[in-house]
Amino acid sequence: SGGMIEMGADEQQLTESLIAGEEGVKTKAYKDSEGIWTIGYGQTRINGRPVKPGDTISKAQALSGFRGAVTEHQQRAISQLGENRWLKLEPRSRAVLSSIAYNYGSIPKRILVAAKTGSAEDIAVAMNSLYGDNGGDLRGRREREQSILRGDFQGSSANPTRLDSDFMSGGQFAGSGTGPLVMNDSPQPQPQSPQPANG
Repeated sequence: SGGMIEMGADEQQLTESLIAGEEGVKTKAYKDSEGIWTIGYGQTRINGRPVKPGDTISKAQALSGFRGAVTEHQQRAISQLGENRWLKLEPRSRAVLSSIAYNYGSIPKRILVAAKTGSAEDIAVAMNSLYGDNGGDLRGRREREQSILRGDFQGSSANPTRLDSDFMSGGQFAGSGTGPLVMNDSPQPQPQSPQPANG
């Protein structure tokens, strides 16, 4: 697209880039903030069993496990809210609720009412109640998710979002685009310098 740097994502790409960017990827087993052995993109299980010290995986294996885990947590969120409600939510709300389900295992009761009945802003406000969880370690992540709920895909200068561009449209791990872009952040066109003629 003629010199423009575009960062776009359909709903699934936004969901994956949000979760991957927040989790980061590790190919060797490590203990998470709760002391749970974890690998890949914040996964606590590989090959159907809990992660153990010394486990290693390739990035490709991490990616495969990640996609399965995202789907599993999306399904859990959908079953909590009901399919009709899920389909009525804005795509960015579904992406954030999927990220929260991935992080917590399911959508916490404290925000379930807002998720079942409220607007994106109601969900964002209800998320304030999650700030103290994990000794406050995840407040920054919740604030970044709140930015996305509010339609701000950049976040603040003090706390910019961590969307992983590898999972966005055109990225090396991007899922095939499955729908309209829900995030399109197109800066102004960059001036093109004339190409010198050869010969």
